[in-house]
Amino acid sequence: MLHLPVEEISAALLKREALGSTGTGGGVAIPHARVPGIGKPFGMLVRLDKAIDFDSIDGRKVDVVFLLLLPANVQGEQLSALAAVARTLRDPEMVQRLRRAADDAALYRAIID
Repeated sequence: MLHLPVEEISAALLKREALGSTGTGGGVAIPHARVPGIGKPFGMLVRLDKAIDFDSIDGRKVDVVFLLLLPANVQGEQLSALAAVARTLRDPEMVQRLRRAADDAALYRAIID
């Protein structure tokens, strides 16, 4: 996968989160950070069994998380990866499909359809 120390990734995410919460509302968060050593965007979609406080803009707890790691030298196409994720997860119908997905395969199908 990434072959980077977890501490390096965690530090980058915490540094970004200190600028302001990436909890976008509606029970969704998109934590993201620039991380040296990553050659292209890396994303991971997670649906949590139990919602967590994420200091979201609407105060709602988060149960859908899309982690996005970007190369340190972010270029236009990489920034558009963040915009595409945000646009997709802004759709309440999409978020409900993700929440209803019965398993990992269904979750994957829901996000790519």
